[in-house]
Amino acid sequence: MNIKEKIKKIIDHFWKYSDDFAYETLFNRDGKPFENEHPEFIDDKINNSFIFDNKKWLHSEYIKHLTKKIIIEPDYTYSITDFNRIILSGAFYPALKPSVPRYLFSKFKKKKKYNSVIIFDGQVGTNYFHFFSDVLHKIWLFEKIPDAEKLPVIIGEKTFNTLFFQHILNNTFIKKFNWVVQKKHDYITADSVYFIRPYPYDKEYFKKTKRLVLEEDENNSQRNVFLNRSIKTGRFIENFTEIIPILEKYDFEIIDTAGADFKYQIELFSGVRNLISIHGAGNTNIMFSKPGLRFLELLPGNRLSSHYYWLATVLNISYYNVICGNDLPFTNKYPEKGFFLDPFKFENAVRSLLGK
Repeated sequence: MNIKEKIKKIIDHFWKYSDDFAYETLFNRDGKPFENEHPEFIDDKINNSFIFDNKKWLHSEYIKHLTKKIIIEPDYTYSITDFNRIILSGAFYPALKPSVPRYLFSKFKKKKKYNSVIIFDGQVGTNYFHFFSDVLHKIWLFEKIPDAEKLPVIIGEKTFNTLFFQHILNNTFIKKFNWVVQKKHDYITADSVYFIRPYPYDKEYFKKTKRLVLEEDENNSQRNVFLNRSIKTGRFIENFTEIIPILEKYDFEIIDTAGADFKYQIELFSGVRNLISIHGAGNTNIMFSKPGLRFLELLPGNRLSSHYYWLATVLNISYYNVICGNDLPFTNKYPEKGFFLDPFKFENAVRSLLGK
């Protein structure tokens, strides 16, 4: 940790998180939807990790209305009240804390003022997976909010400008809402606020979103695709030259969707029959696949994540995984480094995926 990071860590103690407020709860549900799932993959390390996650994580959904003077800061669209209290129900990543100096300086600047607002997103939605799992699905809860179409819906500039949000905004019914784009230095005040959190792995939400963006076609899903990752994005395969001949042997196309047009990604995944991919946000696109998709996820030994196992489960997708490589050297420090795949183990995993 450098000196700048140390100073920020000290200053961050200025903030106090709290959820001790007189909310009006319009909707609420909690559950562990995968608690009774017991995966039986080849690797017991993966099984044990997924079973642990299935039992540990509580999934929550709510709409909370708070009538109280608040300030919405622009770093993460957190709601602040009583000078330095961050409202916990509106903080997706509490470990991330907004700039204290910028906030204090804003006290002397003019702010946009609204009577009542809906908080949509700060920066969570810049991540492709979290956009669909935790942000976009809020729109399916808008109908439970009185006069939602008239209320300002606060969205951070970075999420607003993503290719996927712009595509959905310009091509679907969500353009009818009153979107207010919060820019980098904009502080907003409101007298009441609606906080929304959707159930992250709700099958019906994903079905609705798929119908929202994907036109049905009668083409069969025939393509075999290996979803690749570049060195720039991290978590790439160091010995990829040894892997390419195996992919060619089993007729897999090698495709990298980083920066690709959203419409292209939708159309691509709607035509995939067999998918192989390293763990990453691009795997979110399995939600656009047709019935019958078979999906092999490659997991570095120290990067076991149940995200796409859960998503595949609710979408009734045949999910496979395997650890056939070494550990990542810097887990959760981006961009992550590369890792090596064992070609022999990898080919066995491919054969298992294809039923050979």
